[in-house]
Amino acid sequence: MDRSPHLLLEVSGFDASPYESSWSALEDGGLRLVTFAELEAEGYDWHRPLYDATTEMVEDIPTAEPMQMESYEDHLKGLDPWNYHPPLMFGVMDGDRLVAYSRLERIRNEPSRVWTAFGGTVRSHRRRGLMLALKAWSMAKAREEHGVRFIATDNVEGNPMRLINDRLGFAHWFDALKLTKPV
Repeated sequence: MDRSPHLLLEVSGFDASPYESSWSALEDGGLRLVTFAELEAEGYDWHRPLYDATTEMVEDIPTAEPMQMESYEDHLKGLDPWNYHPPLMFGVMDGDRLVAYSRLERIRNEPSRVWTAFGGTVRSHRRRGLMLALKAWSMAKAREEHGVRFIATDNVEGNPMRLINDRLGFAHWFDALKLTKPV
C-alpha cells in the first residue's frame, strides 16, 4: 500500500507580492514568463519544445519505478484540449527555448478549482528559483484571469516540487491510498 499526500492551496488568500521581484529578476536575466496562449498568439509552436523539455524533466522525477516518456507522436495524440488548455499552461522561455513549465488542469464541473498536473525545469536552468517564481506567477494569473480559488496537487516527500509547494503555502489536504494486490 502506497500513501500519496494531496495538498491544497486556497488561491484567494495567496499573496503574490513577495514573488514579484523574482519575476522582474528573471526578465532582467533575459528570461520571460509566458502563458502558452501568449506563445500561440506570437505564432510559436510549443508542441515540440514542450515534449523535449518534459522528456528531460521526467527522467529526473523521484519515483519508485523509472518513468518512460512516450513517443512524440503519442504525446501529440494525448494533448487533450481540456487538460492542455494554453491559458492555464505557463512557461519560462530562454530565447526560443522552453526551460521551465507548469500546467494547471481544469476540473470538470468545478470552474474555481484546478489541479497542478506537471511542472519542472530543464537541468541547465535548475537551482535558479525558476519554478518558485513560475508557480507563484501562474497562481496569481489563474486567480486574476480565470477565477481560480483552489489549486490541488500531490507530491511525495523528497520530491523537490513538494518543497516549492510547501513554501508557497500548500497545506496537507488528505492522503490517497494506492492498494496493490500481490501477484
